[in-house]
Amino acid sequence: MSAFVTVGTTSFDDLINAITESSSLASLKANGVQELIVQYGGGNPTFLMNNEDGSAEMDGMKVTFFRYSPDIKPYMEKAKVVIGHAGAGTIMEALKLTKPFIAVINENLMNNHQVELANALAEKNHLLFCNPRNLSETIKNPKLFTLDPFTPVDSKKVANYVNGKMGLLAN
Repeated sequence: MSAFVTVGTTSFDDLINAITESSSLASLKANGVQELIVQYGGGNPTFLMNNEDGSAEMDGMKVTFFRYSPDIKPYMEKAKVVIGHAGAGTIMEALKLTKPFIAVINENLMNNHQVELANALAEKNHLLFCNPRNLSETIKNPKLFTLDPFTPVDSKKVANYVNGKMGLLAN
């Protein structure tokens, strides 16, 4: 069983450093995770001394890391749990795959709308969210594996409804 961590194309070293701490690795192991796959983006996390892709063993867990991938969906599909930055694209991709998802808020962003989206989806029990400081505790949350599946809205129905209200022809 693996866990997949992604920061997308951004730099979010606080998340990468938090997930590779001993406490987070222990929390993952307690949930049956044996391998951690980390997509670390444009950052320079502390565990990565030479900025090269590869793998290492950390606290008895295999950790594979890479900067970018043209397609992260296969990693998400394989994972028991997905942990990522709270960008809308990453959140929606994980939820469409019905994976347990922890959205980690990057508190260093200006005009941070990540909190609003993550909070709205957490209120509907579709994901858990946290900041890097409490990631280890969030991984231990028993709700992680009892989250409700997300059902995407049929955008065509929404568009037809809005068009109808505006007196436009429906598609």
